[in-house]
Amino acid sequence: MNTRLLSLPSLALAASLSLAACGGDDGGDGGSGDSGSGGDFTSLSGKEIADEAKETMLELDGVHLSGEASSEGNGFALDIAVDAEGDCTGELTAGGETITVLGADGDVWFQAPQTQGKWIVDDGTFGDFCDLEKFLGNLFADNDDDEYEVGEVEQVAGEDAVPVTKKDDEGDSTGYVKVDGDHYLLKLSREGADGGEFTFDSFDEDVETEAPAEADIATE
Repeated sequence: MNTRLLSLPSLALAASLSLAACGGDDGGDGGSGDSGSGGDFTSLSGKEIADEAKETMLELDGVHLSGEASSEGNGFALDIAVDAEGDCTGELTAGGETITVLGADGDVWFQAPQTQGKWIVDDGTFGDFCDLEKFLGNLFADNDDDEYEVGEVEQVAGEDAVPVTKKDDEGDSTGYVKVDGDHYLLKLSREGADGGEFTFDSFDEDVETEAPAEADIATE
């Protein structure tokens, strides 16, 4: 197996962490999950909006994430849906090669060009992509020192979203948080050499998957 190909998960997670723009103290102001009307929500501080988004996202039972980014000069694309039952399906692509990941009932398999159509039982390399709690926990890491700037409301996927920007010497990160109803993070972007953009949707939706047939799973 190509070792560069197997480095894709760590590459993707590293970029996700570098992109994360909404993280704060769980006990911070405004983290109640109920901030009233849209006008009230957009009048909150950037830290409070970030905390609302973090709390809402960490309570999800499922989510779909897709986008492209770079980490240490290596570009990649990620498109994956995961739910709280350990079911997931998606693809990671870099350098013209794609890995397909499949999770069902907590078990995980993957396919790559070198596997010739066979599914490989995952040894933990891709597990974090199919563990919703770990996946979101990695994305929304705590940093009490973060400071945020609130921008003007704009449309993201047909929804009003308020941009919250975290300033960084290596590139600003901006999270676009849904104004009305549940305050989901709809989009996450970062400027700079290790920049990129991810979108989030299919909130709280189950991911329907089935384990591969035994004949399609590679044996030792």
